[in-house]
Amino acid sequence: GELMEFLMAGAHDEENEESSLSQSRIKPLGVWSNRSLAARRRWSDPVYREKLLKKRRAQRAAKPEDQQRRLLIGPRDSVVFSPSPAQTQIWRSKADDINRWAHANQLRREKALRWKNDPIGWTRAHLEAGAETRSQLNNATYKELRREKRRLEAQVRWVSRTRNAEGRQPGRSGSSAA
Repeated sequence: GELMEFLMAGAHDEENEESSLSQSRIKPLGVWSNRSLAARRRWSDPVYREKLLKKRRAQRAAKPEDQQRRLLIGPRDSVVFSPSPAQTQIWRSKADDINRWAHANQLRREKALRWKNDPIGWTRAHLEAGAETRSQLNNATYKELRREKRRLEAQVRWVSRTRNAEGRQPGRSGSSAA
């Protein structure tokens, strides 16, 4: 109410008629529409506000207790029963997928919370967990073992390729020329 009166009072000032005209067209910061201005005016009325808050409290109290709480992640047994065995199997597989997805989300959330609560400790723990792998990558004997393993695997692949190539005869592309 006061904001609109202030804006309208500035429009009737004769000294700065041109500047006040441009100010009356500009909406104040945080106001998006005439509808939001009307809602702000209604909300500033204490009788209206108390009436609306009383209505909200009544709606919240009318809800059952289980709907007021947040959804807890856990097994969903209610989706796995059906009169037909085939449908039960489909529902069970869906329930398993939901449970795997929910568990993965819960683990991801816990990991994010651990990082948010202690980023330095989280980073140190992950660096310590991967220290052995990183030390192996810079170890000369480990590199030599990996190289030897790759060499042996390549030899096995080569032998199987040559054996397959010998089994095929040249010129057999689907028709024989005999």
